[in-house]
Amino acid sequence: MENLARRRCNFVSSTTCVMCHSDVESTDHLLTQCLVASHVWNFFGQLFEVRSGPSSMRDLWGNWRNNIKRPLSFFWDLLARAITWNIWIERNARIFSSSCASIASLIVKIIHMFLIWLNAAPDSKRAKLEEPIKKIKRSLEFVTGRDVGHHVPPEASSYPGEV
Repeated sequence: MENLARRRCNFVSSTTCVMCHSDVESTDHLLTQCLVASHVWNFFGQLFEVRSGPSSMRDLWGNWRNNIKRPLSFFWDLLARAITWNIWIERNARIFSSSCASIASLIVKIIHMFLIWLNAAPDSKRAKLEEPIKKIKRSLEFVTGRDVGHHVPPEASSYPGEV
């Protein structure tokens, strides 16, 4: 984002974050500190009993990541990428398409992307993550308020050891 401003490619006339409208937009703010990002990180943090979200991108890939238990590091690395990528996509949708998804909708998009990406992971990685995968799928019901088993992308609906 800072690079866009330097190159004069930023289509927004304001430096205010388009997600929360309460602070100057920077990479750290948008992806970790913004009110919207905080809600997203807190949702997944509570779901998986992880302390509050990262305070910066440096923290995300440093201290915060180092606090994740070893068997779940692959899971969280993939989830962190899905979170940051979807926040970025939502930011761009708000700027270029004048659309605005709810936080719940953003979380659903993150989960769907995460499950699709996870499906592309080696079986050996997925097999170790059966419980977290079940937990994240169940969270879709909570977020949407209904049974969403049929809404999970087909390629992401079954994993080794799951009936």
